[in-house]
Amino acid sequence: MEYLTPLLLLALLVGVGVLLAKVGRAAAPAADQANVALLEETRRQLEGAHAAAERERAAKTDALQRASAAEAAKLSAQQQLTEAAQAH
Repeated sequence: MEYLTPLLLLALLVGVGVLLAKVGRAAAPAADQANVALLEETRRQLEGAHAAAERERAAKTDALQRASAAEAAKLSAQQQLTEAAQAH
């Protein structure tokens, strides 16, 4: 009888260990699915940020080209004005 209590305790511990192992394996796929979903959402956000940055770059390039063209037109107008003043 003295050996029965430790044997029952050992059987209980093994049973709890097996149960925890099953629960751990069942939770792992759910955690993996959550991680995959989070990764996909992060990728979508990153793609959106890249697209926004590209739009900003294009807008900046366009604005710089328009400013450069305006500066060239201003210089041309100033030169024409100077030439006209010298002619008169």
